[in-house]
Parts: sequence; C-alpha cells; structure tokens
Amino acid sequence: DESKRVVIHYRVDRTGRILSPSIEETSGDNLLDQSALRAVIVSGPFPPLPEGYPDSTLGVHFGFKCEL
Repeated sequence: DESKRVVIHYRVDRTGRILSPSIEETSGDNLLDQSALRAVIVSGPFPPLPEGYPDSTLGVHFGFKCEL
C-alpha cells in the first residue's frame, strides 16, 4: 500500500472567510495537491471565530492523505 499526503495552509478571519490558501507540503502529485487546495477553498466560509478569540485571524494547517 502506498499513500501520499499534502498539507494546505490557510488563515480564517473573524467572519469565517478563508484567506491565502496555499500548498504548504506537496504530495509530489500535482492533481492531488490541486484537489486538496480546491477542497479547502470550496469549504468556506466557516463560522465566525469566537468573540473571545484574541487574534484577528486563525492559522490552519490541514493535511490530506490519499491511500493508493
């Protein structure tokens, strides 16, 4: 069994909007990388950040693993 992993980094602003999504770690497979990036982009917007959250954005590192 072989697996490939890609990590997407993005920020979420106070309103839940996704900012600056990018491929942080490539899987070596352009189609998988672009599919993971697209999955993050179309998943937004998220719910707003909690009122007590101290920063204006939240950084996220999201990993996708593909089992072949």
